Amino acid sequence: MICIMTSKCIGCTICKQVCSTGNIQIVDGKAQRIAATCDFCLACVHHCPFHAIGLKTEKIQKQDTVTPK
Repeated sequence: MICIMTSKCIGCTICKQVCSTGNIQIVDGKAQRIAATCDFCLACVHHCPFHAIGLKTEKIQKQDTVTPK
């Protein structure tokens, strides 16, 4: 999941410009995802000069893992 850290965001609009789905808008001077739609291309993550956008992953529970034989 793409996670926007509003405490680091300055509203520069770079993420909005590079988002291929048009899913990022600037609201009250901060980036916000406006829909669940996301291609997970990570362009917003890679282009944010303030590291305000990251990728949040879910923890995998031990019983969900598969050990190769």
